[in-house]
Amino acid sequence: MSALSLYRQDSTSTPSHQPSEYSCYLVFESAILLLFSVCRNCLSKAVDIKRTTQGSLLRIKQTCLRCNYRWEWDSQPMCGSIPAGNISLSAAILHAGALPTKALRIFQFLKCC
Repeated sequence: MSALSLYRQDSTSTPSHQPSEYSCYLVFESAILLLFSVCRNCLSKAVDIKRTTQGSLLRIKQTCLRCNYRWEWDSQPMCGSIPAGNISLSAAILHAGALPTKALRIFQFLKCC
């Protein structure tokens, strides 16, 4: 059974698409946080933003300090309990024949993940 066959559709994924069908982008943290700098409900700039990561997954939890609106966002779909990007990155390193330590060092130099 392949890792991608473990893919399960849930609220963070688009129905009928496998993670391998999505495009990936390198996005700077400042650009993403700009999207969360205003409450989606009342447009207040008084928001609390909490960031957590799990490998290549970025999870943002935004709480408005004015209207108490809460919103959560994940940067990628999940394959069961595993971020799809983590599986895709592992598979890409393996299929490219790269050494994992050297491939992961690239991300360290870029300050990714």
